[in-house]
Amino acid sequence: MKKVFLEKRSLNKIFIVLASFALAVLIYLLFRSRKLFYYQIVELMNLDSHVGSIRKVVWVYRKHIPNWVIYSLPDGLWLFSMGVSILHNRVFYKKAQNIFNIIFFTMIGIEVFQGIYGGHGTFIGTFDGADVICYTIGYIMAS
Repeated sequence: MKKVFLEKRSLNKIFIVLASFALAVLIYLLFRSRKLFYYQIVELMNLDSHVGSIRKVVWVYRKHIPNWVIYSLPDGLWLFSMGVSILHNRVFYKKAQNIFNIIFFTMIGIEVFQGIYGGHGTFIGTFDGADVICYTIGYIMAS
């Protein structure tokens, strides 16, 4: 009986990881630039016409969606899904937590670096406080 409980719990975590990652990808595909890496995959799979059709329908609602949902939430969702997947194994939890901490602080460091050296039109990117907030919420929820 205990084994079934653990398997169900594992399946729930897998679902959470995949659902949060899929939502982040969906936001990217529907609302972000077509020059992103995901569109190369979509084009390789010959799904660009389908995604384009869905984008036309969804784009009508774009003005009702806050910018932080489109530009910051996917990063927080990715960090969350990565954290849940890394921290799933309780045997190596301390080592996994250290790795996850390094990933989180690296992401925050990159964002601070963008604030110091970045700007619009640069390769480095731009600082966004909403990114830091979404990273932090994803980190806390995964831990």
